[in-house]
Formats: sequence, C-alpha cells, structure tokens
Amino acid sequence: MVHALEIVHNLLSQQGLLIDIHPLAIPPPIEAVSGDRRELIGHLQETDDFIEYIQAETALQQSIASGLFTLVKQENFEFITHAETYSDFVNFIHDEWKDAILDEQISRRWDKIIPTWSGEFEGSTPEVQMHEQVQISRLCRGIIPPAFKETIHEPKTARAKNTPG
Repeated sequence: MVHALEIVHNLLSQQGLLIDIHPLAIPPPIEAVSGDRRELIGHLQETDDFIEYIQAETALQQSIASGLFTLVKQENFEFITHAETYSDFVNFIHDEWKDAILDEQISRRWDKIIPTWSGEFEGSTPEVQMHEQVQISRLCRGIIPPAFKETIHEPKTARAKNTPG
C-alpha cells in the first residue's frame, strides 16, 4: 500500500491534496431500529479481522513519517447501512462484503426481538442498521508551507447513508 501512495505522490502537483477514506478496524454494530427504539443484535466480523483497514492505516502513517505526505486534517464519521428487512441485510452483506461473518447469534437475536416488538410496528418489522466507523484524512504532498496551510478550507460535516437495493 505504501507503493500505491508513492505513485499518488508522484502524480500530484506540488500543492495537490490526497483524500484518504477507509473504515476503522472496529467490528460494526448491527441494530434493530423502529422509531426511537433500537436494540443491538450483534457485531459484524471478518474472516481476516479487518486486517486491510489496519494495513491502510499503517501505510498512511508510514507515508506521513517518511515526509511523503503531511496530514492536514483527520476526522472520523459514522457510515450507516440501512436495510428494510433482515433478509435484505443478509443478502447485501453476502453480495457486497465477501469476507464478512454474520454470526448465527445475530440471526437468533433478530428472530427473538421480532415477537417482542410486534405491537409496535403496525404490520411492518424494524429496519436493520449497521454502523461503521470511517476515517477521512486530508493530506498534502510533502511538507506543508505555512502560507499554504492557511488557504485550505474546512469541509462541511456530513453523515453517510447506504441503503442496499
């Protein structure tokens, strides 16, 4: 991954910026949500324990330490995947997240809460939400001259939403 960052460095102009976005290596919680009510039903796991996110962060830190890039700003945000049904959620995960592990306990917890919430959703079931923590970093090529740092504008904050289907 460091090699890819070296290539990007060479492609950027002297005052070019790199935006890096990658999830943090934290198993995302999965919740059942209906109105103001929410209940944790489990956490998504990966067969490789999110190693690619750790590698991405390590490569980014190495490129900063070597002077290839300078970190201008870094923040975390929450990326929420919404699914209307548990079945839609499972299909989305199986189609889009190849190394994901949905523990059987998650399905059992889902099946357990449906009857307890039955009077609350007027013929519908709660939706499923998965909350990923994502890091966004803004980096400049090499070392930032002080005058250049003052010309960088702060972005507006946003909350990402992903709806399968």
